Amino acid sequence: MRRVFLFGGVCSILAFFIIMSGELLDFDLQNVMLGLALGAATGLIRTHSPLTRISAFLIGFVLGMAFYVLRLAVLPSSWLGNAIAVVLVLMLMTTISALTRDRLPLWAMFIGVAAFGGAYNGYFTATPWLFETQAIQVAAAMLFSAAAGFLVCILVEIRVSRGGVSKTDPMAPLTPQNDPQPGLAAPVPVGAAPNSEGLNVLQPNLSKEN
Repeated sequence: MRRVFLFGGVCSILAFFIIMSGELLDFDLQNVMLGLALGAATGLIRTHSPLTRISAFLIGFVLGMAFYVLRLAVLPSSWLGNAIAVVLVLMLMTTISALTRDRLPLWAMFIGVAAFGGAYNGYFTATPWLFETQAIQVAAAMLFSAAAGFLVCILVEIRVSRGGVSKTDPMAPLTPQNDPQPGLAAPVPVGAAPNSEGLNVLQPNLSKEN
């Protein structure tokens, strides 16, 4: 509970200072929530090291920009051009992740693509001819806000290294290795007998109580 409030409070404070600094630096930070949320998500998912997560996020972010370059300068402006651009970007991300043996996680690249695409797609629909200026502004603003979300990653890693955060997944099934109270019996599903494994609708020959 305290960990949740800690991360939520830190993200709220960071969002406030991002908006304030964006006003001082004359940044168009209309997508602060998107950048901060995606950056924090990349930091909180601790399946890989912080460096590999950040690297994969940036690769996906660049490929997100390349997607719109393909649509504007290379491929026809039709559904077929859109489909080809999507397939090319997805295959590039998959190939990079496969060649690195998942050291650069595919999910982090998806988050990077979503970060740029979610922030820029509205501009692309309205004024695609201003890509050179608007894409740079959107990319700078998104990376600025996402970088603040990455600070959550640093906080998580520091607390894990100091033993402040449990490394056990709370959604994982209990086993003798991760059961904090091995003496207690596992909870019985609703409608099941105390010594049964639960109700199974695929077994029609279950005995009924009289």
